[in-house]
Amino acid sequence: MIWLISTLSEDLLSHIVGIESAQDLLNLLERRFSGVSRANIHQLRSRLQSISKGDLSMDSYLQSVKEIADGLAADGQSLSESDLVAYVLNGLPDEYDSFITSIETRIEPVTLDELHALLLGRESAILKRKTRSTSVVATEPFHAYAATSGSSRSNFRGGRGRGRFHSNSGSQFHSRNHPFPGTNNSSGRGLLPTPSSFFPTNTSSTNSNGFFYNSSGFSPDRSMTCQICERKGHFSLTCRQRLNLSYNANVVPARFQAPSAHYAHSASPPTDNLWLADSGASNHVTSNMSNLGHSSPYTGSETLRVGDGNSLPISHTGSTILHTSNAKFHLLNVLHVPQVAHNLLSVHKFVSDNHCSLIFDEIGVSIKDNATQRMLYQGPCDQGLYPIYCSSSVQVSPLSSGTSPTAFLVSKASIHTWHKRLGHPHSAVLKTIVTSNQLPLEDSSFSKPQCTDCILGKATRLPFTPSSSVSTTPLELVHSDVWGPSPIDSCTGYRYYVLFLDDYTKYSWIFPLKFKSDVCEVFKVFKAKMENVLNSKIKYLRSDSGGEYLSTGFQTFLNQQGIIHQFSCPHTPQQNGSAERKHRHIVELARTFLAASGVPHKYWVDAFLTATYVINRLPHTTSHMSPWQLLFNTLLS
Repeated sequence: MIWLISTLSEDLLSHIVGIESAQDLLNLLERRFSGVSRANIHQLRSRLQSISKGDLSMDSYLQSVKEIADGLAADGQSLSESDLVAYVLNGLPDEYDSFITSIETRIEPVTLDELHALLLGRESAILKRKTRSTSVVATEPFHAYAATSGSSRSNFRGGRGRGRFHSNSGSQFHSRNHPFPGTNNSSGRGLLPTPSSFFPTNTSSTNSNGFFYNSSGFSPDRSMTCQICERKGHFSLTCRQRLNLSYNANVVPARFQAPSAHYAHSASPPTDNLWLADSGASNHVTSNMSNLGHSSPYTGSETLRVGDGNSLPISHTGSTILHTSNAKFHLLNVLHVPQVAHNLLSVHKFVSDNHCSLIFDEIGVSIKDNATQRMLYQGPCDQGLYPIYCSSSVQVSPLSSGTSPTAFLVSKASIHTWHKRLGHPHSAVLKTIVTSNQLPLEDSSFSKPQCTDCILGKATRLPFTPSSSVSTTPLELVHSDVWGPSPIDSCTGYRYYVLFLDDYTKYSWIFPLKFKSDVCEVFKVFKAKMENVLNSKIKYLRSDSGGEYLSTGFQTFLNQQGIIHQFSCPHTPQQNGSAERKHRHIVELARTFLAASGVPHKYWVDAFLTATYVINRLPHTTSHMSPWQLLFNTLLS
């Protein structure tokens, strides 16, 4: 209790007078602060739901959200990462609406760290746009559904519960109670009225802006002049010549030119390094033949249909590679149409062929890799269009161009680079290739490449050195190993055999086994018989660490007989190589006997015993004497 009191602040000491036990003190503190904690949680949740960025910087705004979340966590009310992301997005201003849409439509949820980085980048882009923006409203071409005049301006946008149409023009048809005709009045992000609701066929009244209005929508005044064809009675947005490539209007002032989005009327030739992202295009299109590599004439009957219904002939098809500062993108099946004004990039084919995502917003366009989520490209929005600036890399066949292949070597490579390109060959092979083909090198002197990949990929186990131990008498060292199980049981039910090999004479004994556990009993018989015949004792037994050799009965017997048991290291059969090689010799000879005689494989035990008998009587390659002669010191009759 004294320890608890020492941790309390001075203003609480007066409240614990008369408390006699630690339990009573804890109960008092719990009753006092539980209500405060609940009130604090309610207050923090209210702040989190109503927080907004306002004039705060993005860092300050995110720090405020984090402080509230930390306070809730301290009171035992931790929020999930997805909830915090939702609160952060809910407090962003209207200029972040497109960013919020891109986040909410992502397949994979965004993390707080990733959202923090994205918001800082978006804030920087918005600030740059604001600083370099000029008075665009007065000079920008007419390309909106609703007209603007003087101080009157309208804004229809969706949002988080505030997606109705708002206006400050004061006109009778721009009000909360009278949203655009032809649309519902529900809120939500990205809800826009259909063009048909703006241009009805019947009109009944006119306002000061030059529009007719009735219960069905808006219609232009018949005295208004089209900005494309200079005729009266319709908008440029509904002009029949809007997408007509062959139509040439008279030169008009800059502020009355056709919308820049309708790039078919561009008088300037297309820029080779500029491609316009087009979600309505089914194929990539270019008018510059030099943008295509490995092109071939198009012999099909299909044509390219444009927005005004006209069809343009296709001249060639090919492919190219677009290079940016961070990546390269493949464009396959590009159509060469000489009449188009700009290089068009089909969004669907681009994201499908390059496994990436295209993100559009009011700031510009971004390209992100789907696998790594790495940002590959970022570009600005230019008058409602999304250009992608890059350079085309066209590969031309040397046979068709008639030029030397060396014209395609743009830079000299190091010997290490050529070593990798040619598949990591040996240094002698690499030197031959470089010399015979006169490959350009950064360093004229050839040096052997030090390749770490070769060291890792071509590493081999070092060979084992021959054993230096030499036996001087029979049975001084006996090698042993168990072979099996056999894929076929013998006719007598055997599946294994145990080998005993004398190190001095190389004489072999094999004993068929039905179970590995029979090794101990077989060794007892073998030891008693051979020690009696040869009048010599077994001093060392060398084997692997199999369970049949490590059994308690076997180890007890060896200790009683004074035999030293030597084990090979795990997974290292090379240390018992004599027994392993003898296994191979016996098995190969036995299989040869079975194949030559045509005897069924179930008689493999007899074949193995016969092979052992023959091997013991054939001269050895090192001593030129048979194991029988060395063991019994007698010649074969």
